[in-house]
Amino acid sequence: MSEALALGQGEVVDELASGLGLDEAEHVALGKLLRKERRVLGDLADPGNLTLERAARFARHLADSMMGDATLRPALERNVSAS
Repeated sequence: MSEALALGQGEVVDELASGLGLDEAEHVALGKLLRKERRVLGDLADPGNLTLERAARFARHLADSMMGDATLRPALERNVSAS
């Protein structure tokens, strides 16, 4: 996970993008966002300290970060309205 966050690409990023139904431009933007937020997200996703609470904090931080990105905000809003 930490390598995927540092690079902003890889299987983890691909799975997140696919799960969110992102198009190619959104996928690229997600990779950039994950690189930018790698310290916080990497800490929350540390396999040695993973808990349900930390997973929820990871998801909240990612969603908040996506809402602040002009490319990713519409994708997040699509997913929220679809659920």
